[in-house]
Amino acid sequence: SMKVNLHVILISACFELRRGCDEGLLFIGGDGGNGQLADLHLLTSEGWCSDIDLPALPAPLSNPSAYFSSENYGRLVVCGFQGPTPCMQTRPGDAQWSSLTGLPQQERKPSKTQTDSKWPPSPYESTNQNLQMVFDDSSLQMLTMIATNFNGSFEGKFLGLSDWSDRWLEIEPSSIELDAYISSGVRKNLTGSCFTKTSAGDSSMSEFFNQFMIIGGQYEENSFGTMSTMTGSDRTVGKLRVPGSNPSESQSWTTDSSLMNEGRENPACMGILDEGHPRVLVAGGLDFQREWGSAASPSGGPPTSYHSDFYNSLRSTELYNGTDWVNGPIMHRARTGAKLVQFCGEIMVVGGHQTSGRYIYEQQGTEILLKDEVSTEYHDSIEKLEAGLDEGHWELHNAFLPRKMSNFALTKVGEAGVLCKDLSSPIKCVEDGLFPTGPCNADYIECSGGKVFHRHCHPGLFFNSEHYACDFPSNIESCGMK
Repeated sequence: SMKVNLHVILISACFELRRGCDEGLLFIGGDGGNGQLADLHLLTSEGWCSDIDLPALPAPLSNPSAYFSSENYGRLVVCGFQGPTPCMQTRPGDAQWSSLTGLPQQERKPSKTQTDSKWPPSPYESTNQNLQMVFDDSSLQMLTMIATNFNGSFEGKFLGLSDWSDRWLEIEPSSIELDAYISSGVRKNLTGSCFTKTSAGDSSMSEFFNQFMIIGGQYEENSFGTMSTMTGSDRTVGKLRVPGSNPSESQSWTTDSSLMNEGRENPACMGILDEGHPRVLVAGGLDFQREWGSAASPSGGPPTSYHSDFYNSLRSTELYNGTDWVNGPIMHRARTGAKLVQFCGEIMVVGGHQTSGRYIYEQQGTEILLKDEVSTEYHDSIEKLEAGLDEGHWELHNAFLPRKMSNFALTKVGEAGVLCKDLSSPIKCVEDGLFPTGPCNADYIECSGGKVFHRHCHPGLFFNSEHYACDFPSNIESCGMK
């Protein structure tokens, strides 16, 4: 299997990221306007990496999800592949990918109210599974994922993957089925939802710590009996307290009583710790409305079948504090399929596309009326949030993505040098083992197979160079407490 060798112009001379930041951002797959992408791009504080120590993607991907774990010599998990193994994994230095098992059997399943039709489907409709991942850094300490069917995904499963396992397992409560906001009994379609988690913390200090959230997506209803059906972008949020965080609390996925100010499909979302308080930031997404059905002819002729779509990508953002949604700062670009990330101390929204216009299809007998006024523009721009969440504003970053792209996976890499061969480490591994970085320090170095891995002890512990393990400072002579 060939190695990824991305020759991208370095822009470190004008890159306004914090120097000394070791983090990286790994971009995987996505859409580029002319189809699905099979690209890997790694952004570091020095610029774009030209030599990534990963095998090439086995296939192009649209709407994938990914997570890179720095534990156990690094592991990259990517979900969204077509076929019987939607999730695959690889490690730095590997020549190929291997499969992860345990996902529920997927099938193409239409919504319960939609019937087969002879009309052409909208060319802008997604047919991808919603397989989104987020790491739980509280009690579960594992990678978690929501897994749905394809379009028409009213039900989902909640799954977990431990660091040493190659198999996804269901986490109770594993079944996800949520109501939408329109009226009682109208269900939430998980297609286009954004999956995130609030920060880990003491739930006695704030009930909003340690919560999983499924934000936005679609709703569907039979609004005019059986002759017509409407779908659109949803304002609701599903939530679940981290299982086990409160043993006395019954666990179930529920629809939050607080609605977003706007319906959003395929938005960007992220849990943030803001001055010690957990919050959620949501950016952009698609304001989408669809109506289809049939209408009787007033002259007694054949009925008219119709299908009408309206698209409008959003520039707005919203903030949630566990009680209320409030409007956030407006972005410079309308963005659907973008990603939010906190990278090297900055909150950024990255890439995406803007879709706007109408798509109308009508058929009466043999007469067909088709209007396609939908336009889509892909972005390579990055915006950063200045002056904080409440009083801040978005500014266009001086850096750009290597290409215009949307619907990609984005995962942080704690130590960019683990994946980027461009970044030569001043530390050379002569032998395998664990080594201190200084006296009474929580950071230490792990050498394995000639590679350097930067490790960090849990809060309150420091590296004990006598026992080669994290320990209490009272047991370490160099901490002056022994």
